[in-house]
Amino acid sequence: MNFQVYQSYWGMTALPYGGEEWSREEKVARIAEAGFDGVEFLMEESEHLHAMIPLTEKYGLKR
Repeated sequence: MNFQVYQSYWGMTALPYGGEEWSREEKVARIAEAGFDGVEFLMEESEHLHAMIPLTEKYGLKR
């Protein structure tokens, strides 16, 4: 059995608290640095989808 842990992208909203919100790439990089296997995000907005796919590939995250 293989257990994988994904971080939800929406859970990264408004981070860091009390500071300027991280960029999309910084959020994905931090998810990877934290050791998650992948990131879960909505694929409803084509702009967001087309930006997230290369980032998940760059940082070795599943989606």
